Amino acid sequence: MQRTWRDWNPAPGFPALAREDLYLNEELHARRDFEYATSAQGGAQYGNVTKIIEWGNGGATKLRTTLRTYFPNATPSVYIVNKVAEERILNGSEVCQRDTFYTYDNATDFHTPPTSKGLPHQVLGPYSATYGCGYSGSTLSRFEYTDSYGNQTLAEDAHGRKTRTTYDHIFHAFPVSVSVEAASEYNGATRPTLTTTNAYY
Repeated sequence: MQRTWRDWNPAPGFPALAREDLYLNEELHARRDFEYATSAQGGAQYGNVTKIIEWGNGGATKLRTTLRTYFPNATPSVYIVNKVAEERILNGSEVCQRDTFYTYDNATDFHTPPTSKGLPHQVLGPYSATYGCGYSGSTLSRFEYTDSYGNQTLAEDAHGRKTRTTYDHIFHAFPVSVSVEAASEYNGATRPTLTTTNAYY
């Protein structure tokens, strides 16, 4: 039998999940602890989870720590305060294993708060323990929203492969064409562009 026990902490000013325990056959199997540090979310409390510690072996062995940093925009006309700018994964010994950065609304620096809609623009990294964690600006993926409805019209991966999407002209919500463009030549041969067309009735 499996059950989950959750503890809540009202200290941040709202019902914040503080601990989650997983029991198997009435024995503690795994545990997760949650923190909401204001220093990692622009100096104020917006209710964002800034640290997750995962435990195994009945809650006795630390397995992984996730650290998240936010740069909120609390301007009333925008008020986007929940977008992750950096996510760092540490192993049980607190050694960084992965570091990923995110930018929004056409920003190129992950320190820049969202300015309009909070739409993802770039994913930078991830950096691994092999190459060292930290920010260098290498782009893993990139997104564009060139229509006036906030739809994602282009996605580009780290290899330069681009996916372009167009949407219907009535609701502006349904993709009618998705084209995947080749990143470059493959073994001397030009890769074709693959296009999928959708029809709605």
